[in-house]
Amino acid sequence: MAYLVIACRSCGTARIAPSTNETATCPQCGTTTPLDEALVHARTDDAETARHAIGQINAKKAGQTYDQEPPPKPSPRDAIDRAIQPAREVTNQRRRAQLAAQGLTDELSTFTQEHWIEALERLDIPKPRALEHLAGLQQANLVTEPTHGSYRHV
Repeated sequence: MAYLVIACRSCGTARIAPSTNETATCPQCGTTTPLDEALVHARTDDAETARHAIGQINAKKAGQTYDQEPPPKPSPRDAIDRAIQPAREVTNQRRRAQLAAQGLTDELSTFTQEHWIEALERLDIPKPRALEHLAGLQQANLVTEPTHGSYRHV
């Protein structure tokens, strides 16, 4: 989901608004603003980054500084660990591969063959077998290749 960091046109208070909303209401003064007319300070897909931007804007408004560092972005390695967590609980290798594809898509939107191999190796499935599983999921129309070398579970 994409987030907008906007400031109220009446009182200047910063807030997060999902980009899918049409309006945003200020929690401080109650003013409702159409998002297409809002003063947008930042756009991000990460809620933590949006919260950090709000802290900076509101501190500046109060004449203070906001020294807190933004949270580090999770590495793809962390995303792979999260993606394969459900697959760790399954013993059937084919089902593990399917859950891994679904998790990788949830975490990364699309995944590469390198991500795939790394994920399945963490599930104790060797590279040759991992590639067989990827081909099998494609044949079963459970995984597509929207662009060359980029895969996603459907």
